[in-house]
Amino acid sequence: MKIIIGSANFSHKYGINKSKISSISELKKIINYCKNNKINNIDDAISYGNVDGVFKEINTKDLKFITKIKLPKNYKLIKDLRLYFLKIIKNSLKVLGQKKYSCLLAHEVSKNKKKNILLLDILNFIKKKNLTSKIGISAYNPKEVYSVLNLSKLDVVQIPFNVLDRRLISSKLIDVLSRKKIEIQVRSIFLQGVLLTKKTPLKLKKYHNILEDWQKWCFKKKLNKLRACLHFIKQFDKISSIIIGIHDIKQLKEIIKFLKEKTIDISYKNITKNNNIIDPRMW
Repeated sequence: MKIIIGSANFSHKYGINKSKISSISELKKIINYCKNNKINNIDDAISYGNVDGVFKEINTKDLKFITKIKLPKNYKLIKDLRLYFLKIIKNSLKVLGQKKYSCLLAHEVSKNKKKNILLLDILNFIKKKNLTSKIGISAYNPKEVYSVLNLSKLDVVQIPFNVLDRRLISSKLIDVLSRKKIEIQVRSIFLQGVLLTKKTPLKLKKYHNILEDWQKWCFKKKLNKLRACLHFIKQFDKISSIIIGIHDIKQLKEIIKFLKEKTIDISYKNITKNNNIIDPRMW
């Protein structure tokens, strides 16, 4: 299972604890440690602003980048969206010192089918220009993935998955994607840090019973919560990559150590059906 480093907190505060990489110096240490451990994939998005920010400060040699795009609010006023995004992608690659992206994803799936077709057309156009090796979508739930599966050939699907959010399994999407040979990248494996907290965050107080049950289970099993979250994902061999957000090099070292261990059976059964807790947009 491949590790991909999430970059949402490289430039901005992110997650339940609003954490951010403390300094460019710390980020450089993290990137160098990743390279030394053969972790060279970075998950980014045009909207994060990293290309015009922190990525100018680090050595991007030997790194591979995933990025995500979405239609601007004024997209109907743009004469040629293909050329609009082509310019953005070319400029970003120039800053990164890269010939192409390893993967280009649609950053959102719309309820509007025409908008989805439009964005997928742009992805295919960029791929034909040889500026990305793969294309796909970054979705919030299986329903979104199913809505676009027949609109274009996809190489990659990025989707949330963790001990509380098992919709990837319950919807049978994991099997559908596997049969279609579509690469599965999972994110939010720590639920933006919520599954690692010692106490229920104040803004999630109404879900205290759900989170306390998880904390008690880990305590009873004498399992570090970080370790439990990682080993839960490791149980599913159809998942090709995990996207992890980290706040310092100490945590990165722990993650690498736990992922190298023999897989532990994480048989936590209390799966929530409350979509409000598993979707950070609802917090």
